[in-house]
Amino acid sequence: MTLEEQLVRDEGERLEAYQDSLGWWTIGVGHLIDPRKGCAAPMPESCTPEQSRAWLAEDVAKAKAALAAALPWTADLDEVRNEALVMISFILGAEGMVKDIPFTLAMIHEGKYERAARALGLSTLAKEDGPRIQRIAQQIRTGVRV
Repeated sequence: MTLEEQLVRDEGERLEAYQDSLGWWTIGVGHLIDPRKGCAAPMPESCTPEQSRAWLAEDVAKAKAALAAALPWTADLDEVRNEALVMISFILGAEGMVKDIPFTLAMIHEGKYERAARALGLSTLAKEDGPRIQRIAQQIRTGVRV
């Protein structure tokens, strides 16, 4: 399963604008469109599947760039573990990751994947989005997509 397929599974894909769990206007696969967050107006009410996937590709590229800027060492990770961090950045943002899961990140940086996965599985993030975070933790633990 590709990174994009995992994000569609976890985020869902909605072709009509909706408010996410934090009240921000979103569309497609978790694509933020809320003017209160600095997104350009006018805010679309709907989109095509093709536009949704184009936004997803842009959002993945932005997430990867932000992750690389905030945590340059992630470029040395294998593809699966790097993608696991990209998936977390879709939830927290790269800066939020540094603030909210520093121990997990430190353990990944040291190659202590079992400890990192355990820490992530016990995090506040896991309490909020359990099954998704457990899948990501498994990818960190094993280096295999789930």
